[in-house]
Amino acid sequence: KFSPKFQHLTCFVPGMLALGSKTLNRPADLELAKQLTYTCFQMYNQTATGLGPEYVLFRDSSDKGLLPTNHKDDFDIEDLPAADSSEISNGYYLGYDRGYLLRPETAESIMILYRITGDVMYKEWGWQIFQAIEKWTKTPAGFSAYRDVMSTKRDSQLTDSMESFFLAETLKYLYLLFSPADYFSLDEYVFNTEAHPFKIQRGHAQT
Repeated sequence: KFSPKFQHLTCFVPGMLALGSKTLNRPADLELAKQLTYTCFQMYNQTATGLGPEYVLFRDSSDKGLLPTNHKDDFDIEDLPAADSSEISNGYYLGYDRGYLLRPETAESIMILYRITGDVMYKEWGWQIFQAIEKWTKTPAGFSAYRDVMSTKRDSQLTDSMESFFLAETLKYLYLLFSPADYFSLDEYVFNTEAHPFKIQRGHAQT
């Protein structure tokens, strides 16, 4: 079955495709990576706080999709009411969970796309996301997850929780985005799922 739900967790995929396009010489994969990274960035860019929600939803060509109140079944497709101006403008609509958990996937792909393309637009996107994180989630003791990215009532939205991946991954990828491209170069290192760098070992094929 098809689910029209696009999760923030999925936003590592464009970075993966971009790395594969470079390694395997598949330029079409890079173009797809650029488009997906744009979608991931717009998940941040179109909200009131500039923070990205856990997921966004899309309607299909026959106006079917998940109801915004649905938080149990990702495949319970129903007829949707007419799109409002926000959905028409954004291309998506928000669902039941509008929280921001300080996740790293979008920052990861933005960093990789910048390293591979050299397009400074990705630095601008990363800086915009970092500024939103600083404005809305920073506290005297650290950074906090945020309950509803569409609410600007900051104090009531802070959850008093910070996942370890925020320091280990989100901030690391943003730091790498603004570091020289030869600092942990993608030609020499690969980052695992927890953003730990591993030196690429280039062996010799045996015959």
